[in-house]
Amino acid sequence: MARGTIIERGKDTYRIAVPLPPDPLTGERRRLFETFHGSKKKAEARLTELLSLADQQKLGADPKMTVGEFLDRWLQDYASAKAPKTFQRYSEIVKNQILPHLGNTHLAKLTPSHIVRLLAILHQSERRDRRQGPLSPQTILHVYRTLHAALECAVKWQLLPRNPADGVDVPSVPRKEMKTFTIEQAQTFLEASVREGAKWQAYFHLAVTAGLRSGELKGLRWQDVSLDAGSIAVQQNVQRVPGVGRVTRQPKTQSGRRPIALDVDTVALLRRYRAEQNAYRLQMGPLWQDHGLVFPSEVGTPLEDKRIRVVFFRVCDRAGLPRIRPYDLRHTSASLLLASGVHPKVVAERLGHSNVTLTLTTYSHVLPTLQQDAADTLGALLKPKPARAQ
Repeated sequence: MARGTIIERGKDTYRIAVPLPPDPLTGERRRLFETFHGSKKKAEARLTELLSLADQQKLGADPKMTVGEFLDRWLQDYASAKAPKTFQRYSEIVKNQILPHLGNTHLAKLTPSHIVRLLAILHQSERRDRRQGPLSPQTILHVYRTLHAALECAVKWQLLPRNPADGVDVPSVPRKEMKTFTIEQAQTFLEASVREGAKWQAYFHLAVTAGLRSGELKGLRWQDVSLDAGSIAVQQNVQRVPGVGRVTRQPKTQSGRRPIALDVDTVALLRRYRAEQNAYRLQMGPLWQDHGLVFPSEVGTPLEDKRIRVVFFRVCDRAGLPRIRPYDLRHTSASLLLASGVHPKVVAERLGHSNVTLTLTTYSHVLPTLQQDAADTLGALLKPKPARAQ
């Protein structure tokens, strides 16, 4: 590779050219040009300095490439391979929160202070969607994580020597109080769900006892259910992505593809419900769209979230219970298991968490009770036995 050139452009003015490695994405040859004002000796010293930086891969970014241009490339070449809902979220954040403030900044000149300023602006900004009020701390955290992930790719692609977002404190998010049902409320809720029919009774029962996500319940197929063995295997989930439509995908992680043991009551509910579904399917005839789903719509297609919420809130109202979210049935399942003394690793496996630390962090509200139980148990074991009467 040529070691750079200096061309005199006028009195004490020189044009320095430094070769760079080919663009890691397009393979195109690149050079860095810099206009230098001073003596030729100082220009030669500047060339030596730039060559040293190039050897250290600290001149990787095209000096003319903006953050906006890079993020467009990142979305197309990297983020588009992610799950549709993840890609949509990345695209919205880039368009609504990052580009308006950093889009015209040159990537090579992006510093931690730019990102700190961006986060400060977002704390005071109005939302760009239809909802009222400022951005939530959780959304600002998503913005930081999205930008950090994109810039991490810029480092891997040798467009930046280091990630500017590493020099920025991660935005804090106040922990919200988790809303779950108590054991008595969960029992009342499941009893009230009986009036919705066998399908919804089984749906909510499985949501509480197995701790499945909504997408996992919508994607559960009869081929994934073994009633004789009393277990299910989570193999896929169904989501609706705005602008894309209904999407069926495998879980993102190996831990998400998991077997879950069922209790005898849940198995009995599923047996009764399957018989009813088979009879209903025959009654529908050609109108039935068979996807093999355990919990389909009235015509066999995957359930819609809106329909689930309507039925869920109706059961809550009928039972006189607070309107928590349908997703909170999963939280209820985990909290009740941990509070009952089930080992956190087992709970993590049932939930499909990648590690037990995530489980303990998410359900830390249960830990004080567990700590006290552990202390009481150990104290009872170590308590001196009363002396025998002589």
